[in-house]
Amino acid sequence: MKLYLIQHGLALQDEDDTKRVLSPQGTHETHKISVIISERGEVAPVWIFHSPKTRAKQTAIIFAEALGLEERLRESDGLKPNDDINIWLNRIKDTNEDIMLVGHLPHLQKLCSQLLTGNPDNNTVIFRNSGVVCLERGDDCAWSVVFAVIPEIM
Repeated sequence: MKLYLIQHGLALQDEDDTKRVLSPQGTHETHKISVIISERGEVAPVWIFHSPKTRAKQTAIIFAEALGLEERLRESDGLKPNDDINIWLNRIKDTNEDIMLVGHLPHLQKLCSQLLTGNPDNNTVIFRNSGVVCLERGDDCAWSVVFAVIPEIM
């Protein structure tokens, strides 16, 4: 199973956090990274889940369009910044389907660290807006990093 973790693209400031939209830079960077991973031909999640916040939804839509997976896009609970990581730990433990999660920090950071080290506070991977971190669960149920793509390398 592969798990693609994506921090939403760079967003504009807004007093209503749930309605913050992607900035032009955030939209541009998200498009570029989505094209890069779609051209690999190896990124094919069965589902793309995103938080209910506008910036995460916009980011997820861009990735879904680039990957041709618009019908596999779903809003989900458990992906907001301070949501309990156990929600997704429990959901992925018994699945073999590749999944893409588009969310926020610190949630993604904690989820990733828990999977890789067993400690959500280790901060094993530094996330970037629009960046993709791909983890894979091996036959021994241990997780490892397969690749990461961040805007700074483009």
